[in-house]
Amino acid sequence: QWFVIAFPPGWPQGQAPLGRWQLGDAPSSLPRWARGGRELDYVRGTSTVVSVEVTPGPESLLFGPEHELFRVPLRPQTSSLDVSPDAQHFYVNALSGDDASRLAVVTNWAAALPKH
Repeated sequence: QWFVIAFPPGWPQGQAPLGRWQLGDAPSSLPRWARGGRELDYVRGTSTVVSVEVTPGPESLLFGPEHELFRVPLRPQTSSLDVSPDAQHFYVNALSGDDASRLAVVTNWAAALPKH
């Protein structure tokens, strides 16, 4: 379980949070804000990425229903999910069938280009 907590401007200078709202009761992880704070995207269970619309009310936050976006086997014990601010692109660190997918960082790559 996790909560959304609203903090006043200038917090933490002796001010208490403005409120705390629980978002669902199913096991979930990796919450990410998107669409300028109007949407929360997170992983439900171990592999289902979902989205919830968030609407500020006069003294609370209103959460829309969960919408399943996609399923992907995420790599455990890592920060396996991120989302672009407009929620149009998701970045996942996923497991593959043989775990053969690797990230290679190539430095000084421009030196290997042919000289013209």
